[in-house]
Amino acid sequence: MWLKLGGQLSFPVETNMVVLDLEAAHCSNAEFIKLAQTHGLKTFGERLVVHYQICDEALKRLERLMEDVIKGKKIPNGLV
Repeated sequence: MWLKLGGQLSFPVETNMVVLDLEAAHCSNAEFIKLAQTHGLKTFGERLVVHYQICDEALKRLERLMEDVIKGKKIPNGLV
């Protein structure tokens, strides 16, 4: 999803762990974490670990989060 949206990875993907290059997307870890919260997702920053039991709805929310990051959406007021 991230690559299709134009994002970059910090390292090649070899496992179920993906490290997003948030710096290239002009997004800090803190911004990513807080923006994820607005999508009902809990993250710890640029490193994502996916699991086969993740539901389709969570993947849809993750895709919307990634779209917001790539488009440069900022954290809504009050969440900082």
